[in-house]
Amino acid sequence: MSFAGDEVRVLVTFYSRGGLTERLAVLVAEGAIQGGAIIRLRRARDVNPEEVIASVPGWRENRDRMHAEYAEPRIADAEWADAIAFGTPAAEGKVSHELDTFLAQIKSNVDLRKLANKVVSPFTSTYLPGVMRDAAEQDLGIQLLKMGYIVAAAAKMDGIDDYERAREHGRRLARLTRALRNV
Repeated sequence: MSFAGDEVRVLVTFYSRGGLTERLAVLVAEGAIQGGAIIRLRRARDVNPEEVIASVPGWRENRDRMHAEYAEPRIADAEWADAIAFGTPAAEGKVSHELDTFLAQIKSNVDLRKLANKVVSPFTSTYLPGVMRDAAEQDLGIQLLKMGYIVAAAAKMDGIDDYERAREHGRRLARLTRALRNV
C-alpha cells in the first residue's frame, strides 16, 4: 500500500499497429498498479496517410479500436508522470514514427531540465527477438538519455506470451521511482 507522500505516477505510452505492443503496454500498466502506482495508459496516434493505413488488412480496424480505448498522449501526461514506460514495435529496428512524434513534441514543448529526475524505461515488441529489438531499444534509450531522463533498463519481452515479465517491468519501474524519490 502506498501513502500520499509515497505516491508514484506512471505514464505508459506506446504505439501499436496490430496489438502486440498494446498488450505488453497493458501488462506493464498492470504491473505498475501492482507496484502501488497510479497510471495513465496512452497510445500514440498514427501518422501515416489514410490510404496507406487502408491498404494493410486489419490496420484501420485496430487503429479505430485503439483510438476508442486509449487517449492520445499529451505533454501534460509527461509532466504529470514521475516515471514513463515508452513502448514501440521493433520491426524497423528503431522507434516507431508515431512514438517518435510524441517524443519530438516533448522535446519542443517541455523545459528538458524538468525531466532530469524522471525515470523512464523503454520496452519493445517483436515476434522475432534479436537484432531489430536490440536496435529499437538502443535507439529509444539514446533518445531518452539525450532528453535528460533517468533511463532504467529496457524490458526484454519476447512476445505476447511474456505476461509476467511485462508485469514485473511495471512493478520494477514503480519501485525504482519510489526508491529514487526517497534518496
